[in-house]
Amino acid sequence: MHRRFSQSTLYIFVVAILCRLTGGAATAEIPTWQWAGWGGGGFYWTCVWHPTKDGVIYMGGDVTGVYKTEDKGLHWRLSTRGLTDYEVYSLAIAPKSPETVYVGTPSGYCKSTDGGEHWEFLQATGKDAQAITAERHKTVRGLAVDPTNSSVLYAGTPRGGLFKSSDGGQTWRQLNYLLAIEEKPTEPNTTSRAFTGQGALVLSYDSDEADWNRNGRMEKHFDPPADWSSYTKLSARFFVPPKTPRLEGELAIQTGGKWAWQGGPFVAAKPGDWTELSLPLTGLKDLGQVRVVYFLVRSVQTGYQGTIHLDHVVLHGGPKGDVVLSDWEQAGDTEGWIANRKIKDATFIVGANQSATPAAIRPSGVFRSVAVSPANPQIVLAASSLFGLLKSEDAGETWRALPTPSNAWSVAPAADDEALLYAGFGEDGVQKSTDGGKTWLAGAGFPTGFIAVEVVVDPKKPDDLYCIAAKGWDGRFCRSSDGGKTWQLTRMLRGDREGDPTNPEDYKTETPLSTPTNLAINPRNSQELFISANWRPCFSADGGRTWQERDRGADITCVQDIRFDGNKVYVASMDEGLTMSEDGGAHWHQLCPRSYSTASARA
Repeated sequence: MHRRFSQSTLYIFVVAILCRLTGGAATAEIPTWQWAGWGGGGFYWTCVWHPTKDGVIYMGGDVTGVYKTEDKGLHWRLSTRGLTDYEVYSLAIAPKSPETVYVGTPSGYCKSTDGGEHWEFLQATGKDAQAITAERHKTVRGLAVDPTNSSVLYAGTPRGGLFKSSDGGQTWRQLNYLLAIEEKPTEPNTTSRAFTGQGALVLSYDSDEADWNRNGRMEKHFDPPADWSSYTKLSARFFVPPKTPRLEGELAIQTGGKWAWQGGPFVAAKPGDWTELSLPLTGLKDLGQVRVVYFLVRSVQTGYQGTIHLDHVVLHGGPKGDVVLSDWEQAGDTEGWIANRKIKDATFIVGANQSATPAAIRPSGVFRSVAVSPANPQIVLAASSLFGLLKSEDAGETWRALPTPSNAWSVAPAADDEALLYAGFGEDGVQKSTDGGKTWLAGAGFPTGFIAVEVVVDPKKPDDLYCIAAKGWDGRFCRSSDGGKTWQLTRMLRGDREGDPTNPEDYKTETPLSTPTNLAINPRNSQELFISANWRPCFSADGGRTWQERDRGADITCVQDIRFDGNKVYVASMDEGLTMSEDGGAHWHQLCPRSYSTASARA
């Protein structure tokens, strides 16, 4: 369900119905419009409750922008006037100015001061300015508003930047956290190591999701071409940190006048250890003219944002013995290796540095979330995919790295106790600190192999803790009433077949939660929770014990075609197949497909 939106898909729907009603071309004669779509059926990425108006929730999707409900999700309407990008991956509200809402997209941030009725693009956040953006599979909570001063904002970016605005987002200042990561205590087996000697090549890898066909590519060119005709094998070693998802590496070369591509097998990395790659040269073509040597790596299990080390590239079996092609022992010297930025299917390696390169120009990972402590707004926390949790106690001026797992997804400071913190650390689950982040403890019962995506804490009962977890398309809601010591898990929700006719065979009594993306708690009633997720966002009125789908009117459809037959309307759409209405769009029935398989969805 990885999709990109074109505005023309909505226009097809609008113009086709208008022409049908008027018997010809669209005119300005029709005074009003009525929503005629269904709900559900796509990827909802973010949600947030209004802090003072009961029932108001905002939700963002990947193709149609922002939705707003005033009855806790029973009915939704689009809220997109002035929105400059319809891929919405982050939402935030100013607690002291609750009609001020921020929307994060891949193009930058938009702001509304009237509860989402109108939006203004914040020019300083644009890609051609400071690139303060929000992106799928990377951003969880990309922007936070100071709870006491609505003009003060903090943002973390998918490219490793931290920013602060003191004027409501009109201008931004980049925050310097480099000293914090230089001083961060390292985890076992995650230091900038080398296979031999003291240096290695450190690569920054950035993929949104699992992909067998696309990869990251490092390359070294030879001009004039090198002569490898007397060698029998090329080898190298690569290293990925512990708990890294499945990555596979390969060596390849291009040779001769026609630049023949000749590669070895992809080999799965052993997380926390060095893995050998080998390319036998015997029998390969045109070894007297080797033009380029490549190291390729792909992520085939899930997306990955993190580091990979490459070292000790060696030619074997020559007349004078083995020859080291690259070993990266000199600080700052990448020895002619560069990351591919031209072949569009091979751009997942976004940076490379020798391991002794100063931290100021090292890859910086992804900042997935930022948060401001309600108990002390001078405390700002940022969750990084490479450096774990960073903390500032002076409103972002200086930072220190906390002793946490390196892959942080979200952080939830308690409302009334600045020393109490909860955070989600991917497959390391949820951990708790009662001393402001100096020490951390993990509980029991968190689902194995699932990523702890977002954690929220009850503002009045800090031992009541909630978390959403994801594993591929699968999802879990996790709740704890003892501060994270133990967890109770929920997987199922009650579907709304009338409001969301998609996947009809899924509806029996209940249907499973799929890839939850955001978890929001109602500030007025902490028993009320909302989850944005793949296909079916859902609501709970009892602290997460039971869930019900709520997406009526939140259509997330890319419409491809519309046909009419008497009083019947047929709509063909991406992901959702063929849907039919017999009452002018008041109710819809999905004709096909009747069900989906995980394998076909992943393909």
